[in-house]
Amino acid sequence: MQLADLHDQANLDRVASAIARAVSMSYLDEDIGGTQTADETKRRTQLCTEYFKIMRHDMNWSIAKICDLMPRVLFAAMMGEADKYIESMNKRAWARPVEYRTPAGLIIPN
Repeated sequence: MQLADLHDQANLDRVASAIARAVSMSYLDEDIGGTQTADETKRRTQLCTEYFKIMRHDMNWSIAKICDLMPRVLFAAMMGEADKYIESMNKRAWARPVEYRTPAGLIIPN
């Protein structure tokens, strides 16, 4: 499944925006920031796409939940803890968060 396989253009745009936002914000976090290169941006985008597939098809999450949590999932993926984070989120009820604070203190508003 590719993002282009989403049949609804609005959902495709929404997911693409969420991924772009997550990747952009990941460079701002001092724990995972790194140098913004084309290869690194592509790697982070691929991580988001891989986890989108897992969250949508394996976990059956809604597009809204995936988009809201994408920055946290990317952060967890880069810290090597994405599977654990996704599993923990699968076990609890979800409500749209007001904001998210990374361990470095960066506030990510929704």
